[in-house]
Amino acid sequence: MQVLVCVFFLGISGGSLLGQTFSGKVVDEGKEPIAFANAVLLSLPDSTFITGVATDEVGKFVLEAKNQASIYLLKITALGYTPFSQSFDKGSGDKLEEIVLKTAVVEVEEVSVVATRPKIRMERGVYIADIENSLVAIGNTVETLLNQLPGGGMGESQWHRGQR
Repeated sequence: MQVLVCVFFLGISGGSLLGQTFSGKVVDEGKEPIAFANAVLLSLPDSTFITGVATDEVGKFVLEAKNQASIYLLKITALGYTPFSQSFDKGSGDKLEEIVLKTAVVEVEEVSVVATRPKIRMERGVYIADIENSLVAIGNTVETLLNQLPGGGMGESQWHRGQR
């Protein structure tokens, strides 16, 4: 009987030695869950990383702090939202309320979209090679360039692609 009581008390006190669990749900201002937000638990005062997870599809997360710290810092970040952080004393974590992330608005003055055309493309069954700004065009004649194209060789009596 004494052994059973001793094991029971060791189990209760051992649970606190194993660490602490922090769980919660991350939502936006409209109470919609934010999936795949980063939840990170740090140890204060030096911000040592303890553990981190991503929220699931319904915005829930569970962090297990295996090493004990006197003060924890929970940081939640998600793309497009203002980061959230809150500190906790030892033993005060467990089930957290809903964590509401506010939308982060970023204004930009201008956006530039830059694209390049492929050097060789096919239009209406014909290959078209754009060599105007290519390194191959520098210092070469048209005949030399045509000889480098697939099927575009020129002989003495040939014109483009074997036609006379």
